[in-house]
Amino acid sequence: MEQKKRVPKRRFKGFVDEWSQQKVGEIGNFYYGGGTPKTGKDEYWGGDLPWIQSSDISENILYVNEPKKTITEAGLKNSATKLVPANSIAIVTRVGVGKLALIPYDYSTSQDFLSISDLNVDSWFGTYVMYKLLQKERKAVQGTSIKGVTKDDLLSMRVMIPNELEEQKMIGLFLKKLDETITLQQRKLEKTKEIKSAYLAEMFPAEGERVPKRRFAGFTGEWEERKFGDLGCFGKTYSYSRANEGVGDYYHIHYGDIHARFDGLIKKTTKIPSLKVEGNYETLNNGDIVIADASEDYKDLGKTVVIEETDKRKIIAGLHTFKFTPNKYMNSLFYLYYSQSNLFKKFSYKTGTGISVFGISKENINKMKLDVPSYIEQQKIGEFFKKLDDLIASHQRKLEKLQALKQAYLHEMFV
Repeated sequence: MEQKKRVPKRRFKGFVDEWSQQKVGEIGNFYYGGGTPKTGKDEYWGGDLPWIQSSDISENILYVNEPKKTITEAGLKNSATKLVPANSIAIVTRVGVGKLALIPYDYSTSQDFLSISDLNVDSWFGTYVMYKLLQKERKAVQGTSIKGVTKDDLLSMRVMIPNELEEQKMIGLFLKKLDETITLQQRKLEKTKEIKSAYLAEMFPAEGERVPKRRFAGFTGEWEERKFGDLGCFGKTYSYSRANEGVGDYYHIHYGDIHARFDGLIKKTTKIPSLKVEGNYETLNNGDIVIADASEDYKDLGKTVVIEETDKRKIIAGLHTFKFTPNKYMNSLFYLYYSQSNLFKKFSYKTGTGISVFGISKENINKMKLDVPSYIEQQKIGEFFKKLDDLIASHQRKLEKLQALKQAYLHEMFV
């Protein structure tokens, strides 16, 4: 009924008129293609004119601060690119189809774009109505050989537009502010990840050294070199049949579960596949370490999770994993974050094998040498990084909630 009436499900107060259907070609009065000046001509590049390419535009951020490249007047005159006036919508129609942005300054683009200029609608509303249309178009071509959309096809597509400019403005401004909030949350997340990465580089000794660059107050002296195998013992893992998944009273962790984990902790709220198991197998206890011995990316080889809370479930280590129970000389969280450091990544790169799928052996991990401080210092390091991971997880949840909210509004505020 709402679709027949041509009104959105969610609307600002005071607006009752039906929306009108228009072709994309009616949104603006001028349309511009693009081109690329010859890359071998230095005189065409590095000028004052912004030149935008597909990689300058993010999938869900509808503006561009500064493009990576600029061109000169000579580059503009001697190529197919055009000077597009400010406040035009730049739409990627080829590589990365579906991305778009409202550009607040005069610009030029590569041949992957179609720009809509001299808009007949509110600029931000026009940007979001095109964004919603192109998201739908992208889903329609996913999994096909179609790599883009032609100018004629795009301009003939139809969208619904409020007749009142004020309603257009309110919708556009509302979504723009929501996107700004999402961007700020994204930056918080990225900044916290950068902080963690910096601490990982400074709180573990550099290669060939025994003392880290950054240390908690009160701890002195060199870290001690130990073999991994002297810091605990490996346990039995279970090779299972997929036919037994989803039934039974055991739960299993395989290498795919480990690679899917962000924070490296298996908590009582963590969803783990159930499994039917015949016989008794070693179950995982709080503090146990599970190491993935296979990965499609060598950078993730040896990725680790720690069992923080089993919630009394019978959890076992499954396909392509090693179970390791640390002794009194090894703190589980310390090793979890050591396995994320550059030191461990260098070790796994040197000892890993494979081409398309990479593997690392229990024997090599057992012989791995690592520098460790006292257990108390290990504990402090582990707890410090866990707090950072908790903060990252909190930022991630907030971001996902905002992104879901945006999708809901896009669905309900347009016809």
